[in-house]
Amino acid sequence: MAPEVIKEGNYCTQADVWSIGVILYTMVSGFLPFQGDSSKKVYEKILKADFHFKHKEFKDVSNECKDLIRKILVVNP
Repeated sequence: MAPEVIKEGNYCTQADVWSIGVILYTMVSGFLPFQGDSSKKVYEKILKADFHFKHKEFKDVSNECKDLIRKILVVNP
């Protein structure tokens, strides 16, 4: 879920771009970018774009791909 949807309930093309970033992250690592013990914790991470590339699966992912994910998963694009 995109930050705009959580904060304002607005759905726009920016939310679609965010979704592409989540899908890309998941495709290259097999993990969701935002994880937590509860929905509240996951939403908090989404609102801060609090994700990382520490999973061992990112070891062989190019810097260009990681940079693209960083540029897509932006809270206030």
